[in-house]
Amino acid sequence: MTRLMRYRLDRLGALCQCAEDTLARDVAQGREALVEVVGELDALHPGGGPALGRLRSLRALEAALSRAGTPESAEVIAHKAVQTMWQEYFSLARAVRSDQRARGKQLWPWSKSGLVRSALVFVVIAAVWSATLWVKRDAASDINYDLLSGDSPGVALLGFHGVEHDRGRVWRWMDGPNACLGLTMPKEREVVFTFSAMNPIPGQRLDVVLNNVKVASYDNLAVGTWDKAGIRGELKLRLRVGGNTLCFEFADYNHHLTAFAPGDPSPYALAITGLTLVAVP
Repeated sequence: MTRLMRYRLDRLGALCQCAEDTLARDVAQGREALVEVVGELDALHPGGGPALGRLRSLRALEAALSRAGTPESAEVIAHKAVQTMWQEYFSLARAVRSDQRARGKQLWPWSKSGLVRSALVFVVIAAVWSATLWVKRDAASDINYDLLSGDSPGVALLGFHGVEHDRGRVWRWMDGPNACLGLTMPKEREVVFTFSAMNPIPGQRLDVVLNNVKVASYDNLAVGTWDKAGIRGELKLRLRVGGNTLCFEFADYNHHLTAFAPGDPSPYALAITGLTLVAVP
C-alpha cells in the first residue's frame, strides 16, 4: 500500500467517524459530513460492481436526509447511511489489502536458477521489512499535527475553513454549531491538544468533545482581538484505536443568535489562531 493510499484510507475512516458522530447529534451537520464521505469515496472506489451500487445508494440516502419530514424518518435514513458508508469503507480497505498481498507474492524471487540473485533480493526485502516494522512501531508516536500550517495528511476536517493570512497573522475560521477533526489510530495513544482562538461573540460558550464525551467547557467567553487571542487551552487526551472525532461545539455563531458579520452568510463561530496535536513521549 502506498503512503498516499494509506493517508487516503485514514482520511476516509476519519470522515466516516465524523459523519457517524455528527449524524447522532445533528442531522443537518451530519449530512454535510456525509457529503464529504461521498466525495472521498467517489475518488477512491474502483468504479464498478457492488462498490458503485453502494455509492449510488449513499448518494440517494444523503439526498433523502434533506427531504426527511420527521425526526424519526431522518433517524432511520441516517442509520442506513452509516451502515452503507462503513460497508463501503471496509470493502475498499479489504480490496487494497488484497491487492497488496497479491503484489507481495509477485515479488517473491525464488527459482531453481539464480540462487545468488535470490539471496541478495532476500536480504534487500528483509532490510525493507525491518524498516517497515520500525516505521509502523513508531507511527503512533509520530503524531505532530499543526492545523495552522495547512491540511495534515490523514486528518479529516469538518466545519473548518482554509488557512488565512494577513499582516503576519494566521488563522482559520470554525463554523457553528460544531466543527470537528477526525483521525484514525493504529493503537491507543495519549496526546497533548493545544489551541488558541479569537472569539467574536460576547458570552460565547465552547465545549470540547472527544468521541461524544465532553472533555472541557469554556463559558461566558469575552470578545477577543486579533492582537490578543482571548482563549487558550491545553488538554491531555487519550485517543482510542481506530476512528476518533474531536469536536468544538458552540452555543452561538454568525446568523444564529448573533450577526457579527451581517454581510457574510458564513456561520463563523470562532477564529482558531493555533491548534496542535502532539503525541506524549
